[in-house]
Amino acid sequence: MNIEMGRLRGVSTGIKLVALIFATSITSCLDDGNDFNYSKVPVFSKEGNINCIIEIPAGTNHKIEYDYASNSFPCKQRGGEARIVQFMPYPANYGFVPSTLMDKERGGDGDALDVFVIASAIETATVVECKIVGVCKLLDAGEQDDKLIAIPIAESLQIVKGNSVSQMDSAALEIIKTWLLNYSSDEMIFQGWGESEEAKDIIEKWRKG
Repeated sequence: MNIEMGRLRGVSTGIKLVALIFATSITSCLDDGNDFNYSKVPVFSKEGNINCIIEIPAGTNHKIEYDYASNSFPCKQRGGEARIVQFMPYPANYGFVPSTLMDKERGGDGDALDVFVIASAIETATVVECKIVGVCKLLDAGEQDDKLIAIPIAESLQIVKGNSVSQMDSAALEIIKTWLLNYSSDEMIFQGWGESEEAKDIIEKWRKG
């Protein structure tokens, strides 16, 4: 069994131990499944930080999305071909907060909470322990589609500092906002930035169970 510990960045000891036992080799688009069940990863680490699972590394144009049924990370398909974002590459690592669900009955989009992890490119299927610094509030075709903004806990992965979006470089936030409003043909409406406390409230709102 090929174990790649590079995919477990700043993750609590318990999750690392599970991954040491179960993790398998991962490529850019993982469609063969593996024994480590990402859907069972908790929202919070033992230290109380947020676990984030990376689907799309920064600088990537391929649309990769975790598939709960197969426990894999396939490239999304459109018309029988891999979906490629016809715009600038993802400006940060993109993924989701496990054990969350923005259910449609309450106005969500039916998916887990999305998150941008601001760091150099991190491989698909990496579990990263992060601090949440804010949220980009968006409506996508009338459905709430908020994007959390996170920074890795591990200092070796940090390329920006701060505990809230108000402490971050406004130019970096503008890049993320501009990208989100232009990368897709869907009608996205920007509703403003929320600080870390609001982002944490959003996590609690959509947390499973």
